[in-house]
Amino acid sequence: MKLLLSARDPGAAGHIAAIASSARRREDIDIVVYSADVAHDMLAALGLTTRRVQSKTLSLPLSPKIAEMLREARLILEFERPDAVLVGLSHLREAGIDEALVAQSVGRYPCYAMQDFWGDVNRSLSVTADRYFVIDRQAAKLTEERHGVPTTVVGSPKHAAFEALDAIALRISTRQRLGIGIEQLVLGYFGQALLEFDGYARTVSVFAEAVKSNFAAAVILYRPHPRETSGDVSKTLTTFRQHHVEPILVAREFNLVECLAASDIVLSVFSSCGYDALFLNRFSAEPVNAAIYLLFDDEMRLYFRSVTGLVDLPPAMDGLAISVQDPSVLAAAIAQMIDPLARQRVWQRVRQQLPDPRQAANRILDFIQQNYRLNGRSASQRR
Repeated sequence: MKLLLSARDPGAAGHIAAIASSARRREDIDIVVYSADVAHDMLAALGLTTRRVQSKTLSLPLSPKIAEMLREARLILEFERPDAVLVGLSHLREAGIDEALVAQSVGRYPCYAMQDFWGDVNRSLSVTADRYFVIDRQAAKLTEERHGVPTTVVGSPKHAAFEALDAIALRISTRQRLGIGIEQLVLGYFGQALLEFDGYARTVSVFAEAVKSNFAAAVILYRPHPRETSGDVSKTLTTFRQHHVEPILVAREFNLVECLAASDIVLSVFSSCGYDALFLNRFSAEPVNAAIYLLFDDEMRLYFRSVTGLVDLPPAMDGLAISVQDPSVLAAAIAQMIDPLARQRVWQRVRQQLPDPRQAANRILDFIQQNYRLNGRSASQRR
């Protein structure tokens, strides 16, 4: 079976890389990978051979250039003639090669999508994949209720690699490279490309003020999201500095996992990096860190709920992280998660409750392969 995979969003890249790596070890599947934007660089850095697409990702509302993207997707499919297509998902306010491949696969190729955030289904081109692979039952329920599309719960493919990590050793080495003492309190702020909302700057401001007033000795790491522009980064740094907080801007040579491991607390508005942090703890022999979501700004909370359909982040609802929805309790929440006993309790819950990701990629490949054997001949035989 020939499987075509694609990714353009950083959230999808890790999953597609893990699935491709598993497929390479199998004799019953041949793969070809296409990628764009930051995902291309991420996949290449992981040693994955991938073909770069030429079309640029478009933000909503879509411009006439969408025709070029659809044409490229059609040409890719005609050239590769795959037996099945598996794509990642773009940000819901964008359309990329993943969405174009889905649009051009409808009725011609079995098409699947790997979801990396609960309930996400990109409808920017008014079509959906035949099936969505999701990380847990909550994601399946939300996806089916909101979008009426079939789902299969598989776990989180990209987090299987965390089993091989020594998070504590990584913490020590990363802090040494950053010039941070092993005993220092490190609050990691993980940015998102949301500065178009005034509420995002207000969130940074409230966080910075809480740090200045209550944790003046803490080291603040700021890791921008791959989609943040240099202007976004500059604005965020300015907001921190207005409150006399000087974060360490993490250079690009430090990857996400290193930054997570170096942090005692992982903070974001609602980034999936909080979920990544949980998997560091799941496979670690001792607690590494804790995750806190900063959802106390009315505008950001409304936006989060409108685009996700969620009232809160599932890890927070499951007691695996904290969601701060009142700015007056932010400092108390940080202080709570600094406490070793609290982190120990969360770590134990994480290890008990978080789904095992180690067979996620193979579950996906088995499903696609079984469907291929049951329902179709090869693409070359069909055309």
